[in-house]
Amino acid sequence: MAAEAAERVMWTGIPADELTMLRSTGRSRPTHDAVNPASLPAWRPTLDRLRLVERLQLLATIVFGVGALLLAVVIAVRIVDSVETQHRALAIQNGIESIRYDARVMQVRQLEYRYADTTGTIPTFAGEIQALSDRVVALPKLPGRSDESALRQRVVDELAAFVVLSRLAPERLTAGTPESRRGYEIARPGIMQLEHDLDQWVAAVRDQTSRQLDKTAPVVHRLAAILIVTLAALILSSVILAMVLHRTRRRLAAELASSSGELERLSGTDALTALDNRRAFRVAADDAVTASAELGTTMCVAILDVDRFKSINDAYGHDVGDRALVQLARLLMATAPPEHRLARLGGEEFGWLMPNTDLAAGTHAIQRAHDALAANPIDGVGSLTFSCGIAERGASSSIEHVLREADDALYEAKSTGRNRTVAREAVAHRG
Repeated sequence: MAAEAAERVMWTGIPADELTMLRSTGRSRPTHDAVNPASLPAWRPTLDRLRLVERLQLLATIVFGVGALLLAVVIAVRIVDSVETQHRALAIQNGIESIRYDARVMQVRQLEYRYADTTGTIPTFAGEIQALSDRVVALPKLPGRSDESALRQRVVDELAAFVVLSRLAPERLTAGTPESRRGYEIARPGIMQLEHDLDQWVAAVRDQTSRQLDKTAPVVHRLAAILIVTLAALILSSVILAMVLHRTRRRLAAELASSSGELERLSGTDALTALDNRRAFRVAADDAVTASAELGTTMCVAILDVDRFKSINDAYGHDVGDRALVQLARLLMATAPPEHRLARLGGEEFGWLMPNTDLAAGTHAIQRAHDALAANPIDGVGSLTFSCGIAERGASSSIEHVLREADDALYEAKSTGRNRTVAREAVAHRG
C-alpha cells in the first residue's frame, strides 16, 4: 500500500488521499485550492499578525494616552491647589497686616484720649473693635487644623474681650484723668498680647503654607517625572509598533504580490496535469487569433479526446485513469513544438493551440503524438489512443468558428473509427 501510494504521488503530483477524495466525490478534475490546504494564501498568517500588531498599537496608545492624561490632570490639580494656597496665604497675611495696622491706630487714639491734657469725654471703641473681629472672621482659611487656625481663634477671642471691656467702662469717662490712665494700664497687657498674637498668626500662616508647599512640590515633581516617563514610553512604543507595522506591511505586500502571481498561475492551471485549463486556453486562443489576423499568419487549433476513457476508469479505477491522463499530458508536452500550447479542457479532453502553423504542419505534429503514444504504453493500462480534430483559421474566422470546426472534426474522427485525426482546411467564416 505504501509503495502504491508513493507511486501515485510520483505519477500524479498530488497526494493519494486527494485522489481518493476525487474518486469518492465523482469529480472529473480537482480544484487546487479545495483539495490542497497548502495552496491557501501564505500571507494569511502575516495578515493576522498585522492585525494583532495594529490592535496592540491601539491598546498601547489608549493605555499610555489615558495614563498620561490622568497624570496631567492630577499634576494640574496639584499645581492649582498650590497656587490657590499661596494666594490664600498672601490674602491672609495682607489681611492680618491691615488688621494689625488698624489696631495700632486705635491703640494710639486710646493713648491720646487717656493721656491728653483735655477734659473731653473718651469715646467708646466697641464698634471699631467689633469691626476688626468681623474682618478676622472673614479672612480666608488654610485647609486643615493648625497653629494658624488656633491663633485666628485667639485673636477673635481677644477682640471680643476688648469689646466687653469697652462696654463695661464707665460712661462719659474724662480724658486725662487718673481713672482713664488706670483703665488703659489695665488694658495694656491685652493690647500687647493682641499684637503678639497677630505677629504669631502671620508667622503661622507662612509656616503652614511653606510646609504644604514642601509636601506638594515633591509629589508634583514625582508625578511630572512619571508623566515624562509615560509620554516617553508612549512615544517609544508607538515608534516601535509603527516600525513593526511598516515592516509587516512591506513583508505582507511582497507576499501578496508573490501569492497573487501564484494564484493567477493556479487559476489558469489544471491541478492534475499542470497544463493550462479551459479558461487559460481560451485566453491564449483569443490572443493567437488576434495576432494571426494582425500579422496575416496561419494558425491551427486541435481538440483531442482519449478513446474509451470511461472503460479505463470502470476497469482500473479513477486513480489509474488519473495517472493515464498525467502520462498522456507529459507525452503531448514532449512531442509538441515549444511555441505550441496544450490544455486540459476537462475530463479526458485536451486542447492544442498551434500559432504560426498551417494545417499540414499541425497534422504532422499530432501524428508524432499518435506515434509516441503507440510506442509508449501507459503504465497499468497498456495501449492508449486518442481521436483528434484539427482546424485551420480562415481569413475572417473567429476563435468560436475555429473551435467549432475542430470540434466537428473530432466528432467525425470518433464516429469513423477513433485513433485518428480529421483536419478541416481554412475557410472564410460566412456568418
